[in-house]
Amino acid sequence: MGYRWFNSEKTKTEPMFPFGHGLSYTSFHWSKLERTCEEAPQKEMAFVFQFHCEVTNIGDLAGAVSTLVYIRPISSTIDRPHRELKHFTKTFLEPGQSTRVTFSLDRDAFKRWDVTGKSWVVDKGEYEVEVGDQQLLLGLELVDSIRWK
Repeated sequence: MGYRWFNSEKTKTEPMFPFGHGLSYTSFHWSKLERTCEEAPQKEMAFVFQFHCEVTNIGDLAGAVSTLVYIRPISSTIDRPHRELKHFTKTFLEPGQSTRVTFSLDRDAFKRWDVTGKSWVVDKGEYEVEVGDQQLLLGLELVDSIRWK
């Protein structure tokens, strides 16, 4: 079943341990989400979105955290997961320490399998990019939006 079924709007079931769950004895905060757009090396990709954010250990103990990156179609004409994991990275921080996390999303990150056309497609429309830790916590830390035409 996976996290996408639990995260769908069709179910109100909450898993005991959400995707990305881990025991940490400290707390983290994400801030300063920035996006740039660069030309991709391959012509068929057209461009790559570069994202940067800052993660800070705001607790009293050292700890590791996984920064999770999701995309979410704002509206879709087909049945699609509410939120899809597209990137993650693990960071170890001392108390009070901050670091800059960088990740890229290209056109492939927004593709879905078209069953009738039997190919990968990118649906036109607006997508939110959400950054944080455990995806089922209320309100991920940072949100940005991208529109495909």
